[in-house]
Amino acid sequence: MKKFLTFQNIYIAIIIIVAGVLRLYKIGDYMTFLGDEGRDALVAYNILHGHLTLLGPTASIGGFFFGPLYYYFMVPFLWLFHYDPVGPAVMIGILGTITVWFVYKIGREFFSPAVGLLAATFYAIAPVIIMYSRSSWNPNPIPFFALLLIYVLYKAVTQRNKLFFFLVGLIWGILVELHFVTGALVLVIFPYIFLYKILFAKKTSWISSVVIPGFFIIVGFIIGMLPYLGFEVRHEFINARNFYTFIFHSGKVTSQGNPLVTFGNVFLRLFGRLPLNAPSIEKVAKITPSLIYSYIFPTLLGITSLGIFFWQIVTAYKTKQKNNLEKLLLILIWLVGGILIFGLYKKAIYDYYF
Repeated sequence: MKKFLTFQNIYIAIIIIVAGVLRLYKIGDYMTFLGDEGRDALVAYNILHGHLTLLGPTASIGGFFFGPLYYYFMVPFLWLFHYDPVGPAVMIGILGTITVWFVYKIGREFFSPAVGLLAATFYAIAPVIIMYSRSSWNPNPIPFFALLLIYVLYKAVTQRNKLFFFLVGLIWGILVELHFVTGALVLVIFPYIFLYKILFAKKTSWISSVVIPGFFIIVGFIIGMLPYLGFEVRHEFINARNFYTFIFHSGKVTSQGNPLVTFGNVFLRLFGRLPLNAPSIEKVAKITPSLIYSYIFPTLLGITSLGIFFWQIVTAYKTKQKNNLEKLLLILIWLVGGILIFGLYKKAIYDYYF
């Protein structure tokens, strides 16, 4: 009994309870229920009455659709709550609460118990994150699945487990069905496998370390995307073509060609909006006292964080701490990859992308 009544266990239990209350208390009063949510609830209702679909929610811009998987996630909760749309919102609140525990688990295993507790605390009480954990919307389950992917990827690469590589692809496919922005995780998954082979698995062949894992990931990804791919094959990949057109040939350019403005926006949202609820960039367009807090401070915090990561990696490499280096490398690729992807993105950037 004493083993379970440790400070860590008591503290994380309290944090999870707090997270659950902040996400689920009076969720029917605080949840967002507008056009998108109403449309999704109607589709889930129709699925319960035998009208299955291979097409998911439409993107707000670009003229393309996401995968249908989110509708099927909604179905059991809509049924349990007797067709009350608060049911799918409860699903999101539960997933958001579980994600708090997952943040703690990864922080503890990758760094230390103190880091895990601190990260879970920030994640549990961050206002912007709580806001996105109270409503039924297809991007809102992404933090849970993204963390799961990163954790399984680490286990797959370090343990050379084919089943885990398959699960990486499957989870990635689920994520892309939820929102196409998660397709950018390709710049995390494969660089990590590639760099791990170069740094830590020099004696193994490229086929066993890179080609075979890549094969299992692709198979899992195809299965995760199967409903959506079925629609695309039947309709000559219309959504893929529309998505390509949106990314490369249309849409409003928001940075006016200045990458510093875009990177500043990325740092603001990643290090200011999410953990600190700093004012959005639209509210600090003019020079005001809040500019330092909402724009400059998050940028400095982000640059400092990257510097700390690089310093830790160099230290772990010099002292031959292979276990620490494996974990730090993955988190660094994830962080740098996200910053670069959105820093080079020329269209509107929103909080939920992160």
